[in-house]
Amino acid sequence: MILLIWGFIICASRVPGNHIRMSYLPPEIPMDDDGFRPQDADYRNFIDHRLHELLTEDDLSFHTIRGSVEERVGQIAGLCQAGCV
Repeated sequence: MILLIWGFIICASRVPGNHIRMSYLPPEIPMDDDGFRPQDADYRNFIDHRLHELLTEDDLSFHTIRGSVEERVGQIAGLCQAGCV
């Protein structure tokens, strides 16, 4: 399942034992002004901070994915191949 949250992506998949593993992508890539999403950097940072806070306060297992779009896709593909997304 892939959830798009205000330009952020959480990719979660079920793994043995009914655990959910997530990949967290911090907002390091500028958003395109597509006329759909607000371009408010303060709000984007607030949402990112809150999302990261929720992941860490509940001690959820997640991978932080950084880099360019291509690098991020490669990292997630690698995690999927390893079965640990």
